[in-house]
Amino acid sequence: QWSAVYRYGIGVDADKPEPVSSSSRLRKHRAKEDADAKERRLTKQNQLRRKIKRDPLIAAFYGER
Repeated sequence: QWSAVYRYGIGVDADKPEPVSSSSRLRKHRAKEDADAKERRLTKQNQLRRKIKRDPLIAAFYGER
């Protein structure tokens, strides 16, 4: 969310916002996420986690790596 850091002209600058941890930022972002975006994110995570298996026919011809 946007917040003022500096003000124009002579005067006191705005207060510096408190540091926010990455986990709390992620939690806040995911709370705003709709169902479709959540499903896309989970599908992508599951695909990245899945181990790619070598084709047995290709392995028979060219050998295991």
